Amino acid sequence: MEKLAENLWFHDHMARFDDGRKLPLRLTVAKLQDGKLWLHAPTPLSDELKESLAELGTVGYLFCGNNLHNMWLLEWVDAYPDAEVWITPGIPQKLPELENYRVFQENPWTDDFDTVSMQGVPLFDETAFLHRSSQSLIVTDMVQNHIRNGVYIAPPLLKEGTIKDQDAFKDYVSQISAWDFQRIVITHGANIEKSAKEEFLRICEPFGDQ
Repeated sequence: MEKLAENLWFHDHMARFDDGRKLPLRLTVAKLQDGKLWLHAPTPLSDELKESLAELGTVGYLFCGNNLHNMWLLEWVDAYPDAEVWITPGIPQKLPELENYRVFQENPWTDDFDTVSMQGVPLFDETAFLHRSSQSLIVTDMVQNHIRNGVYIAPPLLKEGTIKDQDAFKDYVSQISAWDFQRIVITHGANIEKSAKEEFLRICEPFGDQ
């Protein structure tokens, strides 16, 4: 577990698939003002990770950042039965065995985050978070940063037909662009610590004036 800022940490994992593909993953952890830990985009759960979290506090909230990030959620639900489970609209049909969850619609953590949910893109239904105290934008798949390709927006968003409502998506980007953030915490690839706002505006240029 690595510390990013006061009350904000991350844990990296490299997923390896049967076909040989590898994918870097990042779990983000914030300690909220109520004293509980908020976990974004759960990665595989290990005893070592559980011990690290126990040193930080009590896991209170599990959040799946978009419709594609559910692979290891049930492991966490079993390990932390008292934690609130928050998911995006597409996950219940992918995990019919999941019970006692809440579909994210309005921000329940207003003391710690500003939020905006992606509209018009049912593939993702992603929610972006501004962790105000650290000026950190937390995303799931929308922004990626890999050594070979640099910083870029998720390729499916540039594919014709993925965005069903262009105006709604532009509004989503516009709301994020208005936030005051100094870094972008990314689920796939290296976090952006320099010129984060400028990088975000650059990769979002295809969606019009922000």
